Amino acid sequence: MKRTRYLLCLLGTIAMFVFALPRLAPGAEGLGGLFSLLWISFCLIVFAGNLAAFLFTAKDGEKKQAKRTVVTKKRAYARG
Repeated sequence: MKRTRYLLCLLGTIAMFVFALPRLAPGAEGLGGLFSLLWISFCLIVFAGNLAAFLFTAKDGEKKQAKRTVVTKKRAYARG
């Protein structure tokens, strides 16, 4: 479920970037150029964060397996 959300966020970020890039002028002087550079850098940070979350989020089956392993180890330690 979370992986799907991260994938949709990645696609939305790419769509916004592709839509806005022709309208931005990072080489311009003044506040327009500063805004363009900040907007592009923020977009890249959002993309990187969503990509990292997408790649490093455990799948549902892996997460359940990890919980089972922890519970099994706790039971083994409790028995002595």
